Amino acid sequence: MSIGESYTDSGGDESGVFAYTNYYNKVLLLEQPFYRSGMTTEEAKQELEYLNNNLQSFYEGNYKPLWKQSK
Repeated sequence: MSIGESYTDSGGDESGVFAYTNYYNKVLLLEQPFYRSGMTTEEAKQELEYLNNNLQSFYEGNYKPLWKQSK
């Protein structure tokens, strides 16, 4: 999958965190709480999925991106 493509499940319905066709617009990516310079598309996808699965910690102010956890 490349930047700007949608993810579809086996039933053909758009689903999950990759359904946002404009998400990988560079301007929008720069505004994400997990963004870092030099981030690959695959890393951005992983971080977005992690963020979506941990929104409660983001709302509580405890969110820490995956790349910061591995430091």
